[in-house]
Amino acid sequence: MNTQSVMTLSKQMRRLFTILICSILLITSLLSIAEKISLLSSSSKIVLQLDSELALSKIDRWLNGNVTFLETIQADIELTHRYYHTLGMSDYFERMISPHDDIVNMYIGLRTGEFAAGHGDVAEGYTPLESAWYKGAVDNNGLFISEPRISAITNNIVITLSKAIYDTNNNIAAVVAIDVELGVIQEIVNDIFSSYGVSVILVEDSYDVITHFDDKFTRREDYVVSVFETGAYDNIVQGEQNKIKYSKDASGQQQLSIHKSIPLTSWKLIASLTLSDTVDGVISTIVNSLLIFIVSMIITKVVLIKRVATLSKPLKDSVKVLSSLKEGKLKVDTSSINVNSAEVAIIVESIEEISTALQLYIAEISTTLKAFSKGDLVRKPSQVEYIGDFKEIDDSLSRISDKLCHLIVDISESTKVVDEDASYLAQSSAHMTSGTVEQRELVKQFRVNSVDITNNITKSIDQVDKTYEIVRQMKQKASYGQNVANETVDAMHDIIDSTQQISTIIVSIHDIAEQTNLLSLNATIEAARAGESGRGFAIVASEINRLAARTSQTVKEIQDILSHNLETVSLGEIKVANTSKALEEIMIAAQQNEDAASQVRQNALSQRQSLDEMAAGTTELSHQIDVGAAISEENATISEELTSKVEELREQLSKFNVS
Repeated sequence: MNTQSVMTLSKQMRRLFTILICSILLITSLLSIAEKISLLSSSSKIVLQLDSELALSKIDRWLNGNVTFLETIQADIELTHRYYHTLGMSDYFERMISPHDDIVNMYIGLRTGEFAAGHGDVAEGYTPLESAWYKGAVDNNGLFISEPRISAITNNIVITLSKAIYDTNNNIAAVVAIDVELGVIQEIVNDIFSSYGVSVILVEDSYDVITHFDDKFTRREDYVVSVFETGAYDNIVQGEQNKIKYSKDASGQQQLSIHKSIPLTSWKLIASLTLSDTVDGVISTIVNSLLIFIVSMIITKVVLIKRVATLSKPLKDSVKVLSSLKEGKLKVDTSSINVNSAEVAIIVESIEEISTALQLYIAEISTTLKAFSKGDLVRKPSQVEYIGDFKEIDDSLSRISDKLCHLIVDISESTKVVDEDASYLAQSSAHMTSGTVEQRELVKQFRVNSVDITNNITKSIDQVDKTYEIVRQMKQKASYGQNVANETVDAMHDIIDSTQQISTIIVSIHDIAEQTNLLSLNATIEAARAGESGRGFAIVASEINRLAARTSQTVKEIQDILSHNLETVSLGEIKVANTSKALEEIMIAAQQNEDAASQVRQNALSQRQSLDEMAAGTTELSHQIDVGAAISEENATISEELTSKVEELREQLSKFNVS
């Protein structure tokens, strides 16, 4: 066993306690971290919930303050019956809004179409009855809050609050409205963010941003951005309100978010709190736990090393003593071992007993083996008491003595048999040697005959190869002749087709000549009727008649020649076909001759291979016969030596005492 790869007991004890303490400290740290994360998460959610409620209450208070102011104006107008005309209304409105910095303008629209405002000029042809603020108040039969827009007076974002005014008959007589800047809401958003670190976003029902804690996303005259472009708020604004969920801001940082609806409007308030504080708290907890862990490990390491060193020293001394036993030093000294426990005392006592027992056993074994070496194989009775597994040594020594005695007796008997067999082996070797010489001569003559037969077959194979080549060339020429005959037949077919086409054309020419003849006859008749004036035409008709007759005669002669050619070509086609068939039969016969020649060649090659193998076998047989002869001679020599060695063995066996 490789003890260098096994850790010492002290190292194992230190490692075990280190692992246990590390596990306890690690579990404690993890629980502390988990508790810290839970507390930070809960506190973050509480802060977010409270600050979102604070922002909502401030916005709601601001909005309700403006609504209350508008309702006050409405009540004053209804009480003073100013809704009949707009005379003096501009000065009234200007006086009423002057204390309010966030109210940009106040105006009224009568049902008669008249309009008056505290600030700004009225465009020519403007009628308030078609305005959204007027229609909204009439349709709602009360308060109307418009969507954010850009004020024409200040170029800032404003919303319009309008409210219907009723006459004494409870009919809508006018609508009064105020334009309120959203700068106060932006201040609320910035204040919440700077004071508590909670970012607030105000969005419309269409998810367009109204105000944003980051000014670059706040609505301006030429800039409107969707809340989805400022961060991952999909699951927030489209989910259940007043429920805290995780989201990401424009930079991708993780945060907690919640959304709430603002009363009296379709707006939504989104409040978010980044998790950076939570992460910093977790990192701080981890660092503290790590420091506690390191300090605890250092203290534990020092205590363990000292205590384990004290407990393990007697064991190390005992191991040194056992190591000396392993090296063969049976006399050991245990006085240097500090017996500081009952276990160590048992170990020391066991080492001493083992040392004494091993010394007695080794002495007994040494005495027995010396007797065996002197030829005395009969073992004397043991003087040592063998205990435990050591009894097997006593039994083994007795068995060895018995086995050696039996072995010497058996060897003596076997020596006699070997002597007799050696004499018989010498006689057999002499007979075998003489027979081997005769076999060698016979094999030599057989090998010479086999070589002659192989040479004759090789010549026959050469002749067969020449015949095979001639047959192959004849087959190629026959195949070429057959191809030429086939091409000739195809050419004759083409000639016949062409001749038949010419014959058809000749027939057409003959028909034309017949028709020309009839026309010439008709022309002659018509010329005769014409008298003297038709004489020239009659001459021409007569010439045409003679030309038609000559054409018919020529066509007939050509047709006879073509018929003769057709018969000749058809006869030639039959003869060429017969020639092609004969060539095909020659080719088949040549193929059969080629196959037969090839088979003869293969048979000859097979016979030559068999003869070559036979010659090689004969050579090998001759070699083996020579080897057998050498072995026979060697056996004779060995049998003589064996007889000499048997005599020497008998002298040696006589020296052993087996009884």
